[in-house]
Amino acid sequence: FIGSAVVNWFARSAEASKARDAIFLSNTVVFGLWTILWVLIILAGAPAFGWVFVVIHLLFTVGFFVVGRANMSTNTT
Repeated sequence: FIGSAVVNWFARSAEASKARDAIFLSNTVVFGLWTILWVLIILAGAPAFGWVFVVIHLLFTVGFFVVGRANMSTNTT
């Protein structure tokens, strides 16, 4: 997670590029998978406070999707 945070930190003000698009996409996928994992953990019998983690990861997923989609590069080369 620290490595991912460092990449995100240094890419925060980068110009539009395929690399930055890939960073947004990977963050969206990772947080989406964590959301699904937490739902499965709760359904398997974890305590109800696990829904807090589902909501947090879902908010990050939606946030990365919305911001990433709005900032996708138009450069296809």
